[in-house]
This record gives sequence, structure tokens and C-alpha cells, in this order.
Amino acid sequence: MFASAQEVFYLSYLGADARDGSAREPSVLVSELLGSAAQYHADPEAIDTLVVHHPLQPFAAAAFGAPGDHGADPRRFSYRRQWRPAVDSLTGQRQPLAPWVAGALPADDIATPTNVSIDELRRLFADPAGQFLRHRLGMRLPDPAGEDSDLEPLLAPTRGLEQYGLQQHMFDAALAGDTERLYERLRARALLPSGPLGRRQLDERVAQLRPYAEAFRQWRGEAPAQSRRLQVQIGQTEVHGRVPGWYASGVGRVQVGALSGRSAIRHGLEWLLLRAAGEHAPYVRFFEDEDGLGPHPIDAEPLSQTQAQGALAALLQMYRQGLQTPLAFAPYSSWKYHQAARSDDLDKAIKDAAGQWQSSFGWSESHSPELRLVNRGRDPFADAQRFADFAITSHRVYDLLERGTADATLDPERLIESWRHWHGAQEEAE
Repeated sequence: MFASAQEVFYLSYLGADARDGSAREPSVLVSELLGSAAQYHADPEAIDTLVVHHPLQPFAAAAFGAPGDHGADPRRFSYRRQWRPAVDSLTGQRQPLAPWVAGALPADDIATPTNVSIDELRRLFADPAGQFLRHRLGMRLPDPAGEDSDLEPLLAPTRGLEQYGLQQHMFDAALAGDTERLYERLRARALLPSGPLGRRQLDERVAQLRPYAEAFRQWRGEAPAQSRRLQVQIGQTEVHGRVPGWYASGVGRVQVGALSGRSAIRHGLEWLLLRAAGEHAPYVRFFEDEDGLGPHPIDAEPLSQTQAQGALAALLQMYRQGLQTPLAFAPYSSWKYHQAARSDDLDKAIKDAAGQWQSSFGWSESHSPELRLVNRGRDPFADAQRFADFAITSHRVYDLLERGTADATLDPERLIESWRHWHGAQEEAE
């Protein structure tokens, strides 16, 4: 057989299992041919170099020159040329993607709004990346939350809008003292799993909410709630909104657990509108704190009308900025930073904020599709100057929302120094 070959003697055989890649012994004929060919070589390992190990798939990188399980072999090839560009993108040196927003965007021709509601302000600060995409670029990313909305729940929702809706139904029932048939009503809405598991989860949630309902009921009294529409002129812009939950004792809000960034945004905007419109009704909140569930007045002494209007003017300026360029702000991570920065512990502030931005366990804020797209190539925790902008904006926004002032500014040099200290600790840990 060898003598009959004029230039090349070529033989193919299946040397590996197509399902799991395990080695398969060749037939007796192939083994004898390999043994005979190896006898013509002085090297005892020549039999290994005579065999070319081709990959199973035509798109495998090893078929285009990349090292395979048996090292690199220039004799390997693929019959599918169209796979070459895809393979080259994997075998070459990978480069990070360029920033999605690389520089200043061209001026927007859309006129500055002269009429803004506090709901529009709330949406911007609660979802700055999403609002920038919708307003400035006309983009709306698909919402993954509704993909499985028609499925039977196996567990009660623990976060997101579904958890908030379930919690609101339970709180209203606990506040009215009507929890007897609550399980059946929630099951009809597919908000709870069926059987003993669903009932047990309902009992646990109601037991958690009952202290909030009792404290809120005692504060509000028996008078029904009212809703009032308020408006105030801030420069050339009219800010307006409807404030629900207005009782004889004032305006009350309930936040189960500790305050979060989104609840602070909603409460702060309502409170500032209240004070900017000249209303002195108490604005109180019920949430988990060191001194109990509340009521916790947001301001012990009512904020002056002038100061409230100044705070709204500053927030309006950031609102306009956030519609034109990505705002260096993320509600949850920024709230974590603000809470620690209030006590002047900048090292703890960046550690807490970075843990919320990119968590080792649990939910990471940076994984939101909108933030991931807008912050591609410009992660606020990857660069000292970007982090300083993020920290200053975060502290300023929540200072305005919680205190009505932003006079406690952060020193940029201290911020950069805290970032270097944190970044060095991260590199040592790796």
C-alpha cells in the first residue's frame, strides 16, 4: 500500500467518541499500518507525529491553528472558511469594549421642559440610565421582569415590583384588619404559591407587617386619607405633583425594613414639594430604625419655603443634566455611599457602595441592563476621577432629598485618596 502511493498516503479513521470525546482504538488494519510506518523512523515516538488529531466541529479554534488538546498542529484544517473570523476573534488578544458613551454628545434640540412633575423627577433619579436612554436616544431595553409573568409561582416574590405589590396588598389588609380571606385573594392573583408553603409564607409576611400597620394606624387615627395637588414655580419651570396619604396628623409613608435609595427619592421629592408650596403639615415616615418603627419626622422643624425651593431648583438642574448626559448616580449604590459619608467615614462609604454595585453574593446594581450599557467602559469604581464624580453627585442628591441642602460638600482629594486605598486593597486581595 505504501509503495503504491506516489506522493501522499492518506487514511482517516474515527479516533474519538463523538459524544464525550473519549479515545477510541483504531481497527487492526489501521494499527498495523501505523506500526509499519513507524518502523521507517529511528524515533520510537514517531507514531505519534504521524497521526493528525482533527477536532470534531468545523468551527473549533484548533482547526484554524489554535492549540488543541494535543498542542498546535499546522496540518489541521477546516472545511468551513466562514468560521474563520469568529475563531480569530477568540484566539487573538481580547480587548475591552470601547466606552459606549465616549465623549460629549451633540446638543439636543429638544426644548427645556417648562412643566415638570415630581413623578418625572423620581423616575430620573430612580433609573438615571434608563431615563437617559429613553429621552436622549429613544431607546427602551426589554424588561426581563415580565418574561415569566404567566407562570405559577413556586415562591413568594422577594424583590422588585412583584414583591412591592404583594407587600402592599398584605399591608392594606393588615391595616384594615381583614386578613381572614387574604390567602385566597392573593392566590387568585397568582401572587403566592399554593398549599402549606404559600400559607406559611403569608403568615410570615403578615406577622412582619403587623407592627408597621399598628404603628401607622395609631398615628393616622380614623380619618380617611386625602390627596392634594401642589404646584410651585421654580425659575422658568413649574413643578407639580399629587401628594396622597394626607391625614389630619400630616402626610405619612410606610417603608418596611430600613430606608432604601428609591424610597428616599420618593419621600424627599414629596417633602420638598410640600415645603416649597408653603405647606407646614408634618411629613413622617415609618421604617426600621434604632429608635423603633416611627413615626420619624423627616424634618423636626419645617424646612423654610425658600430653602425647599432652592433644593428643588438644584434637583431640577441635575434632572436636565441627566436627560442629556449619563448622570454619575445609581440609586442603591449611591444611597449606600451617602449613608456612610454622612458620618465622614469615606473608606466605609466606598466599600459599602462598591459592594452594592458589584456584589460577590446576591444582586448587583451594575448588572441592570441599562446601567451595564451606559457605563460600559466607564465604570465609576474603575477610575479615581469617575469615582469622585459619582461620590459627589450621590452625596449631593441625597443631601438635598433628606435635608433640603447640599452645603456638606466632599473634598475631591479625600475622595481620590479613599479610592486609591480601596483599589489597592482590591488588588492585594486578587
